Amino acid sequence: MHTMVSTAAVRKLDELALRAGHAQLEEGQALYAAAGGAGEVQTRLEEAADCRETLLRAVQEHRADVVVLGTRRLGTLAKLLATSTSSYIIHHSTNASVLVVH
Repeated sequence: MHTMVSTAAVRKLDELALRAGHAQLEEGQALYAAAGGAGEVQTRLEEAADCRETLLRAVQEHRADVVVLGTRRLGTLAKLLATSTSSYIIHHSTNASVLVVH
């Protein structure tokens, strides 16, 4: 079965996703400040085919010391079989000394 979606509907979904992403970034910055975070917080929201490579490039460009990522809450077997973004960043980043997965 195929479902047709109009271009306008796709644009609206993209707009809603972008707003939701910005809201999450703002919430994270507020939580960091409320916890007494004193360092500079840089956030970036962008669309990418491979988020792991995009994130790794941003970590290296900004010489990030700490990277905070969310999880998909996978089970143990799924974690072993999946190539997670956090594992990728841990193994390929040359400068992030702390990776917080929440």
